[in-house]
Parts: sequence; C-alpha cells; structure tokens
Amino acid sequence: MRRLKGINGLVAVLGLASGCLQPPAQDVSPPAAPPAASHSPAPQSAAEERERQRCLVDRADQILNLLAAGGFEDAAREIDGLAGSFPEYGPAQVVKGILQRRLQRATAPATPPPSEVARNSEDAAATLAEARRLVGAGRDGEAVERLEAARALDPGNPAVSGALADLLKKMGLERYSRGDSAQAVSCWKRALEARPGDPETLRFLERASAVNRKL
Repeated sequence: MRRLKGINGLVAVLGLASGCLQPPAQDVSPPAAPPAASHSPAPQSAAEERERQRCLVDRADQILNLLAAGGFEDAAREIDGLAGSFPEYGPAQVVKGILQRRLQRATAPATPPPSEVARNSEDAAATLAEARRLVGAGRDGEAVERLEAARALDPGNPAVSGALADLLKKMGLERYSRGDSAQAVSCWKRALEARPGDPETLRFLERASAVNRKL
C-alpha cells in the first residue's frame, strides 16, 4: 500500500506547490497590542497546524490507496467528506480538488490511442478497396464479408457503410427478381443496419411486404 512520508510526501505525490501546506513561520516580532474582537477563527499554533497537516496527509493517503485498489465509490465518498473534516482549512480544499481530478481520470471511459484509431482507419480503407475488387469480379458474397469487417474496424466511416448498404440492396434486388423474396428482405434489412432510414431500401421492403400480403 502507498504510504506518504509526511507533508513533503503529500506535496510530491499530488504535485502541489512546495509551500502551500507548510506550517506558518514563527512570529518573533515584539508582542502587539491585543486586536479588536472579531468572529474570525483563532490562529493555529505551529503544533496544532502540524497535527492538522498530519491528519490531512493520513486521509489523502487512505484515498490514494482506495484509488490504486479500484475502490472508486469509497474514494468518492472520502473525497466528498474531506473538506467537511477540515473546515475553513484551505489546504484541504486544494487536496480535495486534486483528488477529485484523479478520480475523474481513473473512472473516465477508456479510449483507443490515436495511433490505434489511425491504424484501424487505414485497415478499413484497404479492406474497402479489396471489397470493391471482389464486386468487380462478381464475388458479392465475399465482398459483403470484407465490408462488414471494415465496418467493424471503423464504424463511423460513411464510405464503408454506404458501400455495404448499396451492395446488400443490389443483392436483395437480384434475389427478388428470381422470386426469392425471403432472401431479398433479409438483404434489405441488413442494408438498413448499415445505412438506417435509407428511403429506397424502405420502399423495397414495403413493396415486398405488400406482395406477401396478397399471396
């Protein structure tokens, strides 16, 4: 488990400014006249300040261990209560903000690195070119397999989705012209998955349904 080495450890681990949690310097000036009464909190002695810092270090230490162990819900509760445990204590607010950002980073959805995204896009483009060659050779079934693989690599690529939808629509028409309406409908439904709401494909499906109702 992580164990912070006092206030200097907290400063180093959380990346704080070197002096933001250090105890105040001793005042060696001659005693001044008593101040007028006010409602501001009484100043802390150096010993009290060190004890408060020690408690803050211990709490931060516990929260960092929870984050390292994946206990994100418990860590969130501890972070939420941190400032309340140290009322009117500026360093506690600073530490709370930093720990909240660490929690957000730890729980953020993982995204593929830019290099992987670029590689997937390149692979999808190459697979699309291969599928077009297969279509030209009359091997539509293999071309559909390649286009589906390209779409899995790069789901947001409109060229891939459009090519897949157009090919499935064409294959559906060929099957429909041969009297195989069931296979035609299957192709058109798959085409709509690739390009939702395509008006022409929707008309083909509606026409096939109307014909089936008359039979």
